[in-house]
Amino acid sequence: MGTIPLKHYETIRQALPRATFVDFTSQMQQLRLIKSDEELMFLHKGAEFSDLAIEALEHEARPGITEHELAAIVESAYLGLGGKNHIHYMATTPMQNPTVCVPAQQQSNRLIEKGDVLITEISAHYHGYPGQILRPFAIGTQPTPEYQRMYEVAVDVYLRIADLIRDGATIKELLDAAEYIHAAGFTIYDDLLHGFGGGYLPPVLRTRRTSVKPQQPFIFRENMTIVIQPNVITTDERMGVQVGELVRVTRDGVESLHRYPMRFIQCS
Repeated sequence: MGTIPLKHYETIRQALPRATFVDFTSQMQQLRLIKSDEELMFLHKGAEFSDLAIEALEHEARPGITEHELAAIVESAYLGLGGKNHIHYMATTPMQNPTVCVPAQQQSNRLIEKGDVLITEISAHYHGYPGQILRPFAIGTQPTPEYQRMYEVAVDVYLRIADLIRDGATIKELLDAAEYIHAAGFTIYDDLLHGFGGGYLPPVLRTRRTSVKPQQPFIFRENMTIVIQPNVITTDERMGVQVGELVRVTRDGVESLHRYPMRFIQCS
């Protein structure tokens, strides 16, 4: 299953000349999609660590420090408690003259200034099971009207999608709900939602207008874990916000694995 280097495959094939090899990737993936109670317990812990990172940024992100220091703030929130870093994608840009629409995978030595926005995608994990939380921060001031409007659209779409997902749901209604992003004059840069926990899993969903190929049919099942993350950006890719978090699919809806509130965070 999975991707096997040619050299490894040839070694196995030569050692087992009478064997028939079958691609078992999809069957194993189905096993990973539905989480056991133990896996859910670990994912809750990963989400808790991820929330601690967001809380630490709320208290410690400020003008005069660098983006590299933001990474130190994030990891110090959970390393001493047994958590480990999965990702901390972050970027800052002036809200009055933005040039960044998505978090950067590598932080820079840019000094944070009053009036900046900090956009984040944070995942700490517990024994390989991560949470994922996405929140924007306004540094030293309130969000500008443009950023506040973009944030409100992102939250609205998040709630519309979360309200549709349940055991047995399909993706058509989700794609219909996501059209609100385009109707509001925006687009997205990254996935609208994706399976998560024990891998980067199906469904990996974009809006209809930003997909490069037709979406494959998919049915949500109880105890799948999904990151809903409408990352709304301007069509010129000049500015954007990240909003969302990891949720568990239930029989009647979704349950967030995170406790940190959904808000545009303001740092002093």
